[in-house]
Amino acid sequence: MSQLIEALALAWHPHHIEHLAPFCDLLQCPMAILSVDAWHALSDYPGIVALDRRDDKTAAEFLCHDPKARDDLSSVNLVLYSHLFSRKRLTDIFSFRGSRPPRVLYCPHGYSEKQQRWSSRAASQDISLFYSSLGLRQLHHWGVRRDLSDHLVVGNYRHIYLAKHRNFYDTHPMVSQLREARKRGLIVIVYAPSWDDAISTCSISRMLPILANSPLAGCALFIKPHPLSSFNHLQEIEDLSTQRPNIHLLRSSLTLPLLEQTDVLIGDMSALAYDFLRYGRPMIFINGASGAATDQSKSMLFECGVIFDAVKHRTIDNVLAEALKAQHRLLPKQRSLDRSIYGATICPDDLTKRLEHLALAKPSQWLFTTHSTVQP
Repeated sequence: MSQLIEALALAWHPHHIEHLAPFCDLLQCPMAILSVDAWHALSDYPGIVALDRRDDKTAAEFLCHDPKARDDLSSVNLVLYSHLFSRKRLTDIFSFRGSRPPRVLYCPHGYSEKQQRWSSRAASQDISLFYSSLGLRQLHHWGVRRDLSDHLVVGNYRHIYLAKHRNFYDTHPMVSQLREARKRGLIVIVYAPSWDDAISTCSISRMLPILANSPLAGCALFIKPHPLSSFNHLQEIEDLSTQRPNIHLLRSSLTLPLLEQTDVLIGDMSALAYDFLRYGRPMIFINGASGAATDQSKSMLFECGVIFDAVKHRTIDNVLAEALKAQHRLLPKQRSLDRSIYGATICPDDLTKRLEHLALAKPSQWLFTTHSTVQP
């Protein structure tokens, strides 16, 4: 717990909470919940003091004009968020503070190889956190690396939070559901597609008919749509789960506790797939069009699993058998990429001190590279 930082986290989307919760827990700071969906997701994350500010307004409208938001932000010196606004938007949001704006700390909500222009805004934050140096290299691609100010490489701090709240997650209903399926000797498969982004990396429209045609004998398939998935997709999955007793819907923003109980992951370019590397288990990736963001010839992630071509195949069973057989060969690549993406995790006391320095200092070009680490 920090004695120097008065911080507040802002959460608009359910999947942001998982990445903000560990830092709220570390700094003992509250989280303002700014949407109904985020409020419902909060019950999956223990130890968080929540401020109910769910108005479903846009970020700028809420923070610039809502009196409650101004009260929340009137005295804080550090704002944590997992969105990525432009520098002008941030300036506008905190203009009511005059010459005393809080410093804004960006927590990434997952690693991705998607080359989307909005990711370059990490360079325009007051403070940006990165899992490893790979995140810094991505800014070179957009030509904004020199614009980056205060930043810190922290590793995958969510595992510290998970370990602290192990008892809570061991009894979580969804985690228990997957664990019980494994106890019955079933192969637990989780299909976790990306969201319907602007570069069409989401595979769910192609995969649902294929999964419906796949017998998947001896398996329990859990479909975990992205929290930003459309209502139509959710309805399709619910309909499929009523027709097939071995297919289930996982409607939650939780990732790590569920991945621990997963035997095989099916994905596309979702950040969740990079989290799964840690467990060294079979992975199946949906093949995208050549040259697109999902082109497996250019993806470090896709080298760590077996590629499934949703155009050529009507079921996934044969590729599942191939993935199980190929795992011993792919494990070294998975271990290597996991180390590259997440690196070492800063220990809690050291991380608190680093965040205090960054929150209270004037803007600089610091990059902390010498610190104690912990591997949970």
